[in-house]
Amino acid sequence: VYRGPIANAPWKGPRVAKVTIVEYSDFQCPFCASVQPTLERILADFPSVKLVFRHRPLPFHTRAKAAAQASWAAWQQGKFWEMHDKLFANMRALEDAALERYATELGFDAVLWKQDMEGAMAREAVDAQDAEPAKFGAGGTPTFFINGRAMVGAQPYERFAERVKAAIAEADALIAKGVKPADVYDEITRN
Repeated sequence: VYRGPIANAPWKGPRVAKVTIVEYSDFQCPFCASVQPTLERILADFPSVKLVFRHRPLPFHTRAKAAAQASWAAWQQGKFWEMHDKLFANMRALEDAALERYATELGFDAVLWKQDMEGAMAREAVDAQDAEPAKFGAGGTPTFFINGRAMVGAQPYERFAERVKAAIAEADALIAKGVKPADVYDEITRN
């Protein structure tokens, strides 16, 4: 069981969740793109699940880091998930001009977005997130940690659902023992 960092990252789902899925992803990875509908279905079917996005731009995907920084800049304007979806939908068109076009299409403050994307804070944030999975022995993308338990690859919905149901049962058992719902993730990943 690993404690994937969940602070200072975009997330979907409830603030207090029984199950936290930490996703390490790359906007140029076809497997990362292919699992997105599965993740959306998991969030729809299991309202007690939170999805936290972390960057893992693989070095052989030459535009992945720029795309990660573009999404980080979008997050600064409160539109990470809109950019996330746009980048995955256009993963073969991630050159600088395309990234700028997506920012315009999504209605960003273009000047601020470009400054954020090209700034040191974006590079440092993406680099720091990119280094995290190595601590857990995870190298490829996508990699998920479901309440701290690793699952690698674009697994089918049924595999995710099985893992989520088990994590909900574990969370329910902890809550029955007196653990506050807001503390479930910390309790499971404590050691």
